[in-house]
Amino acid sequence: MTNFSLRPARETDFPSIRELIHEGQINPMGLDWRRFVVAVDPHGEVIGCGQIRPHGKEILELASLVVHPGYR
Repeated sequence: MTNFSLRPARETDFPSIRELIHEGQINPMGLDWRRFVVAVDPHGEVIGCGQIRPHGKEILELASLVVHPGYR
């Protein structure tokens, strides 16, 4: 099993997030890097991501989940 860690996305991660979203054939409309959590390998490369979208005051939706095929 590959080691990875999760962290909040940074603005510099947005190109990697956008590429993963495209590869996963997920609708790219309305992407906001500030709502993403990313999975990174030991070298800091983004290998997966997920978006946490707010809906009202107390409801959060886990959306736009995608993992690089080599890490599934």
